[in-house]
Amino acid sequence: MKKRALISGIIAVILATGFLLYFKPLRLTDLVNENHILVMAYQEFEIKNGLPYIINTNYNEITQDEKSKITDIFTQCSYKRTFKTIFSDGSLKELSDRIVNIYIYDENNQLVNTILITDSDNISVNGKAYALKNSSSLINELLETVRK
Repeated sequence: MKKRALISGIIAVILATGFLLYFKPLRLTDLVNENHILVMAYQEFEIKNGLPYIINTNYNEITQDEKSKITDIFTQCSYKRTFKTIFSDGSLKELSDRIVNIYIYDENNQLVNTILITDSDNISVNGKAYALKNSSSLINELLETVRK
């Protein structure tokens, strides 16, 4: 009986540790470094004269200073896995009227990371869906950084 209780306790500790590690916060700063090139696209969905309308804005030439500011913004944000992350294909269940796409390239112009941020506290990183609190304020800060 003691052996069974000990084994059950060990299994419970292993499962709890795995659970905690899986759901630990992940840092956005881990996705970008000083050698990377950032490209950002912003989409805003509106209704004009009763018809859907999409405003697309591309920020293809993000300066080193802007990249530094974006990295600083990323230090304040963390995202988390959800139960659905492991089976995710990157599509987000809840979208919003504002979406920011950030493409991160290495010095050889190879795409290394893709980030999609929505107003609905959802984020897609490299084809997997995650949760991100206060994503609306993150979008605002990113746009303030790159708009001139």
